[in-house]
Amino acid sequence: MNLCESMKISTLAYWLSIKHHFYGGIEIKDADVLTVTRALKIVESEIKISIPDLQSELTNKRKHILYMNKGYSPPYTLANRFYFVVPDNLLNKAKQVCSERYPNAGILSYKFIDNDIYNPKNITLVKESYKFKPNPDYCPVDLNQIAYGTCMTMMRYIKEYLK
Repeated sequence: MNLCESMKISTLAYWLSIKHHFYGGIEIKDADVLTVTRALKIVESEIKISIPDLQSELTNKRKHILYMNKGYSPPYTLANRFYFVVPDNLLNKAKQVCSERYPNAGILSYKFIDNDIYNPKNITLVKESYKFKPNPDYCPVDLNQIAYGTCMTMMRYIKEYLK
């Protein structure tokens, strides 16, 4: 399994196990990891495995430009909070890039521990995300899409495990 996949799994495990989010999944609605809290707040986590990858986000994805204005979350995303997840060895540089380009984004650090990709302790909260206002276009159908994505994530990893 590659670094990016390992980071996605650990991030999902962190939100579900450590932060007690209600449910979530991987690669849902253009998000690497999307989770729903018990208060039905939506948290998006974007995996970045290099500094150039992190720096290019502002030019490649319109949603990050919209996140920077501290207003509503973008109309095509649901997140009330947004985080970048970076490998521990890139953390200092990533903090600098985020403070300059993405001051509203939270930061999570990834460090592989105990040879276990499912270990939620691989993830550490470095900086809390700004709380975005709920999107006025938000509706229960979107939660259903996330729930469906959660099921698909589970099935994908069960299938991988049974190989």
